[in-house]
Parts: sequence; structure tokens; C-alpha cells
Amino acid sequence: MRQVVATARFVDPVSRPVAGHPRPGGHCLHGARGDRVVTDATVQFRTLGPIELLASGQPVPLGGPKQRTLLALLLLAEGRAVSADRLIDELWGARPPPTALAALQVYVSGLRKVVGSRLRRDAGGYALDATADEVDLARFAAMVAEARTHLTDAPAQASSILARALEMWRGEALAGAVDTPAVLGGRVRLEEQRMVATEDRVGADLALGRQTLVVAELAELVAAHPTRERLTALYLLALSRCGRVGEAAQAYSRLGAALRDQLGTEPSEETAALAGAIARRDPTIEAPHTSNLPAPADRFIGRRSELDRLEELLGRNRLLTLVGPGGVGKTRLALQLARDVGLAQHPDGVHFIDLGAVTEGDSVIARVAATLEVRELAGEELSDSVIARLRRVRVLLVLDNCEHLVRESNELATALLDRCSGVRILATSRESLGVAGEAVVPVAGLSLPTPDEPVESALRADSLRLLATRGAAARDGFRIDASTIDSALAICRRLDGLPLAIELAAARLRILSLAEIELRLDNQLDLLATSSKVPVDRHATMRATIDWSHHLLEKEERILFRRLAAFSGGFSLVAAEQVGADPAADPVDRPAAVLDTLGRLVDRSMLVADAGGQTSRFRMLETIHEYATNQLDGSGEGEAARTRHAAWYRELIESAPQFGGDDNALWMDRVGSELGNFRAAMEWALTDGQAPEQALAIATPLWWYWWESGQMREGTTWLRRSLDAAAAAAPAERAAALRAAAALARNSGQLDEARELGEQALEVAQQLGVAKGLAMALNSLCMTATGQRDFHSALAYVEQFRVQAELSGEERGLAVVANNMGTVLRCLGRLDEAEAGFSEAVERFRSAGDVRGEAAALGNLGVVARRRGRPEQARRFALDSLVRYRELALDEGQLDAIEALAALELAEGRPESALRLLAVTDRERRRLGAPIFVADESDDRDAALEAARAALDDASIAGILSAAEQLPLATVVDELLPS
Repeated sequence: MRQVVATARFVDPVSRPVAGHPRPGGHCLHGARGDRVVTDATVQFRTLGPIELLASGQPVPLGGPKQRTLLALLLLAEGRAVSADRLIDELWGARPPPTALAALQVYVSGLRKVVGSRLRRDAGGYALDATADEVDLARFAAMVAEARTHLTDAPAQASSILARALEMWRGEALAGAVDTPAVLGGRVRLEEQRMVATEDRVGADLALGRQTLVVAELAELVAAHPTRERLTALYLLALSRCGRVGEAAQAYSRLGAALRDQLGTEPSEETAALAGAIARRDPTIEAPHTSNLPAPADRFIGRRSELDRLEELLGRNRLLTLVGPGGVGKTRLALQLARDVGLAQHPDGVHFIDLGAVTEGDSVIARVAATLEVRELAGEELSDSVIARLRRVRVLLVLDNCEHLVRESNELATALLDRCSGVRILATSRESLGVAGEAVVPVAGLSLPTPDEPVESALRADSLRLLATRGAAARDGFRIDASTIDSALAICRRLDGLPLAIELAAARLRILSLAEIELRLDNQLDLLATSSKVPVDRHATMRATIDWSHHLLEKEERILFRRLAAFSGGFSLVAAEQVGADPAADPVDRPAAVLDTLGRLVDRSMLVADAGGQTSRFRMLETIHEYATNQLDGSGEGEAARTRHAAWYRELIESAPQFGGDDNALWMDRVGSELGNFRAAMEWALTDGQAPEQALAIATPLWWYWWESGQMREGTTWLRRSLDAAAAAAPAERAAALRAAAALARNSGQLDEARELGEQALEVAQQLGVAKGLAMALNSLCMTATGQRDFHSALAYVEQFRVQAELSGEERGLAVVANNMGTVLRCLGRLDEAEAGFSEAVERFRSAGDVRGEAAALGNLGVVARRRGRPEQARRFALDSLVRYRELALDEGQLDAIEALAALELAEGRPESALRLLAVTDRERRRLGAPIFVADESDDRDAALEAARAALDDASIAGILSAAEQLPLATVVDELLPS
């Protein structure tokens, strides 16, 4: 590709005249008196700022404003002839002087003395011949056009080219020229091109994860161009990726106000959708480096032609399955393909779902839902919720390691492809999924050179490139040359070009030469071949290679390697120290010694280190994990290692806060990253470990994670299984587990099940006779009975709850009593008593420092005030509640407050506003999986919605609902709260 340069000499053979005109014969610039000034000079016509002509970098005088304007008009014509009449109209307007034509000829003559024969006259008028490289506006346009070809596949290159193009701007375009119609029009056109190029450059920077570098620049640009929607959209995205979600909502509000005030319009559907995605913290708009595609530990080597072919296949098929044996590189190839096609072809996200840790009988759809952050909804199948999330988006799902879940993967793929037209699936498996329309591509080993291939070309084969690259990483100065290529070729051929096998062999180059590796591999593979009656296939080759690598480990490395097989899906250093060290060993293993051994296993490619997060994590590739599991099972240490594993994960979850807090998001991420290990620990405890009490102890405190992540059915399943198996567990542990199961059932809308579980929890708590346990069981039943509209039972439960809370003496417990009793009394219509209870709750929550409880009690006071005909007081309470919920970033609480305000809007004669607010809360409740729980609030909401609809015609309703669908929650909150 020809480089775009800032200037071009007259003799440059690749320069071309603007608009196809031939280059003029003369290459001299003349002064005002006609004497030659410069010969063979490098010239630049500069319009992107003050209009100038440079010769060899030096300015050339252009005369007065009219002559500068003439040059500007000719340059804007891009080599096309401009008639004398048109030039006169431009220079003198509608009433030119009688001498206009003569004056024009004077200006033409003056300009010709500067530019020479470039200025020519033909039948059409006057024209200026200049190559594209000589005119900055033409160079700018060419660079922008080139950059746009790289925006999707090479954003770094696009950003660099656009930055250089924008550097050509020196101020307002065509400055120094008279403001004629053509000059003004050209200035507007060029400024628009400048802004579009700026937006393209910022977009490329955002694609590169440079949001912190561009956010301040965008703030200035948006302030200067408040109605430029694409610019604001980029600013919203940058703010969101910098974690400034509240500022993004404010910026969107300002855009809407500016568009309405200045243009009489609203933000586009695309911008509204972006604002909505930011408000709900949609992961598909996060910065590229936060994608859930696993970050590669090293550079991808080879397979370029395969990737090109696969990209074409993926573009023509909605399901592409890569099949092949373990170790052949299916996962790495799929990840590289996903990165290559990425967001350019799937603008709504690329999601990686590892099914390797999913056991038969587990829910594949639940893993997909968890990755997509789809919450379970009461009365709706999880698969339907996932389909609803994906129905109107363009995404790529990467399903990895499907071979042991072929039937479940087939069902999932079939449903998604049938019902979600924008979904594309890339799968890896050891066999095809058997879905109609599936494109199946076998993945073989890396390319090998032919036997008689010259050394130079042989070294370009993918298998040797991988060996050379990984070998250089293992031993400084390592290279394959003429003296070692025979051994390198033999190694790669004996390993069938399998990437994992080659990497394991390369890791040994720290201590062995290529010739030594070749000899040891030959011995291992020959033994395999002579002990088998059939030809050695790739599965066997891989097994033998791992066997050989394992055999070369030191004793303590082999011990730690097999013990780490207890983990599922990765682990931290601390976890490895707790599980990998055996305190019963003789001599006793020291956890502190694990780090060094762990590092050596990484060096030998038996482990992969992922250091992308705040703490390092380690994992085994699936094929190696299978091998390590077999080693652990055959060592006699399996039970002890898995016992330590379960004990560690019990300790971890028991140390987590149970009801949110300042570090709630941190714990949600931490528990989410360890989910495979929690599942593995519970599964082992319930089966081979025969330790159901351990499973119960893990499942119980996990309930809040299942609740907050919207995976309540899975949580309920684990709790049910553990409760059934742990009949002999301590009563206090069973009571806690029953309350957790009741909470999950209640929040998923299964109120009858929640009531049954709650009654069982109460029965156990009564046997124990501990005041705090009784209080929690009674409170759980009070909430469930309220949801069932069994208010008299609810009142009885809360009365008993108060007795136990008073015995325990905890201020927060007494505050909960006052609030929940007030709720039941309000449902019964006893507003005076309810108001007193809520007022007491506000004071007690404040005394306990519980802002969340205070917000709830304030909201409840607002409901009472509205029903008692005190709208101003009701609005004040609702807004006070909304402020606190926003500070806590609790969406569900904000919805409660907004619904209370919607009822007030309706009561004050604003049905449009009420319907708009209720439409937003309805959408958000569905997203959160959080229906209204309290009976009278649900009735209020339904009545308000019905009344608002009754007050409006169908067209108005449709318009309001359509606009509200794209309205971010944060924007609504900002509008409601006083500035």
C-alpha cells in the first residue's frame, strides 16, 4: 500500500492530478513581477486553516483577500473549470460593479504569477491543476477514506491514520478568504468532514480500550456541539467504560434537552438503546479488554489460512462446529476466530461459555443465562428468558467443550437458531452437535513441512514456528537452525503437529536439547506403538506426550499437579496453597512452598496462569485436567484432596457478607469466578464424598449469590438436594438452609413452596429455642404470607417476631419488626397504626446506620401519606427514598419509589407521565426478575396503570410505550430528583 505523505514532489510518479487533469508541463513558481522564484519545488496548497501556498515549506505571498478567495474557489472546485460569471457572483455578489470582469482578470493574472501554468483557462472557465498530494483537503479526504477501511479489522491503524489527518487542521478552514456562498458552503462541508473524522478516530480509540484517554476530549467536544448525537453517543460509551455511569445518564439527559430545544426532536433509537444498555450495565458494551473471551497467555501462532476459511464459513453459517481430539487446538482456534470477527460482525456482543466443568444433568441453558446475566423470572422458563434477551440482538456465542453434553448443546443451539435470527454459534467438540444447518470443520494438527523441503521454507511451517516461538520463551537464545532442524522436524512429526503436545515438548527446552527431547519422545511413543495392536491415533499421541511430560516432573511437582485436579474452572494461589498442601503428610506439607512448585508447573506448560485480573488465577487445559484427574484418582489421595477443596470453599463462602454492603460487587465477582469450584465441592460432598452436611454448609450462604445473580432455580435445587441428603445435620444449619430455600422460592414467585419451607424452618427454630433464629424464621414467614395476601397470618407472625426481636435486643431487628408490621397493617387498611410503625422504623434504621432500611421505611411512609390525601408529603417521602436508593445503586428500591411517584402523577392529572414511569419500571422489573412483592403496592400499581391507559387514546399510549422502552432508568431518576 502506498504511504500517504504530507507533501509530494512534482516528479513523484505516483502523484495524480485532481479530477483526472494532466499534470501541467511547467514546474516553476513565479513572483509578482514574473521572475522565476522556485524550480522543482515541493508545493502545498493549504485550506484546512488560513489559506496558504507553500513552496519547499516556505510561504508564497498570495495578495489581498479577493485573490485569496479566488484561489479558495478554484481549490474547492477540485480541478473543474469555474465560469467567469460564477466567479464574479461569488466575489461581488448579486450586484457586481461594471468593472467586475476586468477586476477578475487582474486577480487571475496576479494568481497566475504565483502558481504559473497550473492556472489555466478553457471554454468552461478557469481551473487550477494540482495533484491530490499537493492539496491538503484532498490528502485529508484520502487519509480518512483509507482509515475507514481499517476501522473494524485494524482500529489501531485507523486511529493512527486519522490522528495524522486531523493534525493537518490549523484552525477554521479557508480562513483569510472572503465569506462568499461557495466559501461558506465549503467551510461547512470541510468542518463536517473534520467532525466525522474525529468521531471515527475516537470510535477507533474506544475499540482499543482507550476510553480514559478520550473521555476529557469528548467532554469538550460535546460541550461545543451539544446536538451532535454520534459524538454524545461516543461520550456516553467512554463514560460508561470509565465507570462513570451516573455522568453518562446526565449527558444523555442534556442531549435530549438540547435536541428538543434546538431541533424539536428526540434522541434516535440507537442512542436511546445505548443509554439504556449503560444504565442496566449491559456487559456487551464494555471495553474490549473486559470481554469474557479468555485473554491469551501468549501469541497465537499459525493457522492463518484456516482462520480466513473459517471466517468465511462463519459468515455464511449460523452454527460452525470445530471438531477434533483433545490437544489439537480447537479452543485456541475458536477464541482467535472470535477475536477476529468480534464486535465488527456481532455488535451486541461476543460471549464465551465454557461447558467443560458442566456435568451431565446440569443445565447448559443455566450456564448460558449466567454468562448473559439473564435472571430467572417467575412463571417463565429460563430458556424463554434467554431467547427474549437474544431475540433482537446480533451476538456470537462461543460454546466450548460440548462433547460430553451433545444432546443438551443440540437442544440449545436448535432453539436459539430457530428463534433468534441474530445469534451465531461457534462450538468446539470432539463430535458434531447434529443440528440442521451445522457446518462441521475437522481441526487437524499444525502444518508440517514436506520431507524434502528446504530449511528456509520448512521453518515457515506452523508446527515449527510454534516450537521455535515457545522454545525461545523457555530458553533465552533458543532458535532452530540447520544444525537442529532435523530434530525439530522429527519432534513435530512424531507429535502429529498437535499444538498442546508441541508446547509441552517446548517447555522442556529449559533443561533438554532438541536431540534429547527427540530421543525421549521416541522411546515413549515407540513403547505406546509396540503395546498396541492398532495404529496410534492422535488421542493416544496426546496421552503419551502428557505422560512423558508428567514423568519428567519432580516428585513434589507431580504431587501438586494431581492434587490441583480437585479444582474446576481455575483457582487462586491461596486456594492452591490450601488444597495443594496436605497437613497430614509426613513430613508436613507447607502451604508457603506451593508457590514455587506452582510456578514450575506453569513453566512446564502443565498449568496456565491468567494474570489479567486483580489477583492471578491458574487453570489446567481440559485435556491436561482429564489426565490429572486420572492421576489423582489412582494415587489414593483423591478423597483427602477433595475434602480439603470442599473445606476451603466452605470457609470462603462463610467469610462473605450475606446482605450486600460496600464490597458487594467485589464478592459477586469473586463468587462468580469460583462458581465451578463451589459446584464441584457440593457435588462431591453429595456423592463420592458422602458429606452432605458439607454441601449444606456451602449451599446455604450461597443463597444470596443465586438471588442477586438471578439464578434462583439452581440455588433452590442445590439447597433441596443438600437438605434431603443432610437429614442428620445440626438443627441450626438445617433451619438456616430452610430459610435460604424459602427466600429463593419467595423471590422466584413460588409462594406456596416458600410457605412450606418457612414453616419447616420455624419448626426447627422452635426446637432450638434461640431468639435470633426464631426471629428470622418468623420474619421470613411474615413476608411470604404478605405476598400470599394472608394478612392475618402475616400479622400473627410479625407479632411473634417482635417478641423474639425484643429478646435479642438488636436495634436493626426491632427496626425490621416496625417496618414489616407497618406493611401488614397498611395492607389491612389500618393506616394510623401503619404510619406509626413506619415512623418508628425510620428512626431505628437511622440509629442502626442502615440506609437501605431507612429508604424502605421512607417509601412506605409515602404510600400512607398518598392514601391519606397528603400528596406533597407523599412526594417528599418518595423522593427521599429515591435519593437513598440511588446512592446505594439499588435498582429494585428505585423502582418502588418511581412507582409511588407515578401514582402521584396520575392523581394530579398527568396520565402521560404516569404511564411513562410505569412502562419503565415494568421493563426494569422484568430485567431484574423482581415483580412487586407487597400485595397493596401491586394493587396500587395495577390500578394506576389501568387508570392511565383509560385516560389516553391508543395512539398516545403506543407513542409513550415506544419512547419509554428505550428510556434508561438513570435518566428517569435524574429527571425526578431535584438538581
